[in-house]
Amino acid sequence: MDEIVRTVEHSNTNYVLAGMIIERVTGNHWSEEVEARILDPLGLDHTFEPGDEPELPAPHAVAYQQYEADGPLIDVTIANHTMAGAAGSLVTTTADLAKFWRALTEGSLLEPEQMAELHETVPAPAFDPIAPGTDYGLGVMWIPTSCGGGYWSHAGDTLGYSTRNAASDDGSRVIVMSLSTSTDDPVASYVTIIDTFEIIDQLMCAD
Repeated sequence: MDEIVRTVEHSNTNYVLAGMIIERVTGNHWSEEVEARILDPLGLDHTFEPGDEPELPAPHAVAYQQYEADGPLIDVTIANHTMAGAAGSLVTTTADLAKFWRALTEGSLLEPEQMAELHETVPAPAFDPIAPGTDYGLGVMWIPTSCGGGYWSHAGDTLGYSTRNAASDDGSRVIVMSLSTSTDDPVASYVTIIDTFEIIDQLMCAD
């Protein structure tokens, strides 16, 4: 079971490097460019980069992290996420994230040429244990559904928090799931991952 869980891990190094490149090219912090190019145009008013501020605006989910098997769940809601940099230090809401995925997939965020590059995918067999047939592109996955077709997605994880999402090819159907407990039990974690993929599949296939 440990081996299966390890197959879904990946590095965020490229996103951190992308943030550094943005800052070198523009002279601005990467979050300023994200705000100007994505957040403001899409009206994502509840998405922001908090910097060193660990507090969250109310109301917010409470996150719990288990650091060792059978250990206690620790409240990690108040934390400094600058450690994630451009790979995951943004704070958002499920509504804003759904709005982002809808804009991205319906084509209102990127130019057609950029969309074509985004959708150039290759097989990602490492994900077969949890989502057989997954393809990986430039920061997005194409995941087949049990009813035919598929959806665009990319999960996100940080201390205590996990986000799962799905967006149809035309943006007409978008699903965002937010989880706020992370355990150190590999079996429980694997079951949770499988369950979330099954729920998303059912919702994407629903009439």
